Amino acid sequence: EREVHALRTGFDALLVGAGTARTDDPRLTVRLVAPGRTPPARMVLDPRAEMPSEAAVLWDARSIPVHIFTRRDAREGELERLESSGARVHPVAFDRGGISLDAVLAVAWGLGIRSILCEGGARLAATLLREGRARRLYLWIAPFTLGPGGVTAFPGIGREVWDRFRPALAPQLHGRDTLLVLDREGD
Repeated sequence: EREVHALRTGFDALLVGAGTARTDDPRLTVRLVAPGRTPPARMVLDPRAEMPSEAAVLWDARSIPVHIFTRRDAREGELERLESSGARVHPVAFDRGGISLDAVLAVAWGLGIRSILCEGGARLAATLLREGRARRLYLWIAPFTLGPGGVTAFPGIGREVWDRFRPALAPQLHGRDTLLVLDREGD
């Protein structure tokens, strides 16, 4: 866990989808290591603006920015509720795959965010891979299985995508876990 917090310090923002925000209720902060130059902003893709006002990521939204990206047609009352919790809400275009990642990245760029660490979920990670938006992968392998209720890490991602990535570093052991770092070829 410490290694994940250290990794977070090298990015301008941390990104999760609505499912991960709802299921895991992450804070998305740096807690177990020195915070680095500035705490990373938090970004949540929440198309319908359904994140609860008491979500952990909003606890300190007034001191560490939380950017919530919603559909343009999300209910105004929900947008106002999130804003009153301290979040900065960005209604953006919606395309066939969900919230337009082009629109999200354009807003992020305008905010000065140049590097984003996506921490989940499965659909978002698969979309980033499928669209060629991921340049580096940090894959943590733990020695246990999730069983029949487990979620596929990268749904629908086949060999044609994985063939674009090569090891960037030797595998690293962290306790019982192994970290694989892969870079996309040509970057």
